[in-house]
Amino acid sequence: MSGGTICFIPCCKSKNPVKSSAQSSTLWYENASFGQMLLKGRDSMKARIDMDAPQTEALSLYSGHFYRVLDKQRITDKIQNDSLRVFILSAGYGIVEAQEFIQDYDAKMEGSIARTWKNEGLTKIIAETLLKYQPDKVFGFFAGEKNWAGSISKYRYFYSEGVKQALSQGLKATEAGCFYRAEGQSAGPILSALGLCFMEAVSSDFSDAVINSVNEGGFRPDRYPSVLLKYDRFV
Repeated sequence: MSGGTICFIPCCKSKNPVKSSAQSSTLWYENASFGQMLLKGRDSMKARIDMDAPQTEALSLYSGHFYRVLDKQRITDKIQNDSLRVFILSAGYGIVEAQEFIQDYDAKMEGSIARTWKNEGLTKIIAETLLKYQPDKVFGFFAGEKNWAGSISKYRYFYSEGVKQALSQGLKATEAGCFYRAEGQSAGPILSALGLCFMEAVSSDFSDAVINSVNEGGFRPDRYPSVLLKYDRFV
C-alpha cells in the first residue's frame, strides 16, 4: 500500500487466543530493511510468548477495553480494500500488523522489556515501516504521555518518535499526529474512549472534519464523560 492511512494502536493484557487455519504465507516485513531488526527483537521476547497457544490473528487476539468497542469487521473491510493499514504496538512482538498471526504472550512495555525494545531500535522499525508504505495520513491512539516516563507512556513515546523520525527522513504524509488522553484517570474508560475515537475516525475515512474537531475541541464520549481526548499534530 502506498498512500492511504496507517494507524498505530496499543496492545492489551486481555487476550482471546483462537485457532485459525486461514493464515497468510506472506509476512508484511519480509524483504524489508528493518525485518531483521524486528525479528531480533522478537527473538529476545521468546520466553514471554506461549509457544503452545494457537496462532491467532492479532486484531482478534486482543480483547481489552480498547478492542471491545471496535467494529472489527469494518476495520477489516477497510484493510482489505487497501485504504487502511493498522499496526499494534506490542511488548511481545514490537509492532504487529492487524492481520498478522501471533501467539498469546505475557509482557508489558515497561522496565527491562521497554529498554530491550529501545535498544533493538523499535523507533527505527516504526520509522522505516512508514517510509516503506508512504501513507498519506498517520495516526496513533495512546493513553500515556509522549515522554519516556511511566509504563503506559512507552507506547506513545515509541510511536511519536518513530513518526517524527520518518518525517525527518522523507515521509511525505499530509497529516500525522496522535490522539491522546488529556483528562481521565481510570484505565478502562480511557482506553474505551480511545477505541471509540478510533472507530469514529475509521467510519469517517479519517476526514479532516473529525480530525480538526478533536484538535480544536477534544473528544469526550457520552459513555465516558470523565475522559477527554485531544490531538497532537506532528505535521
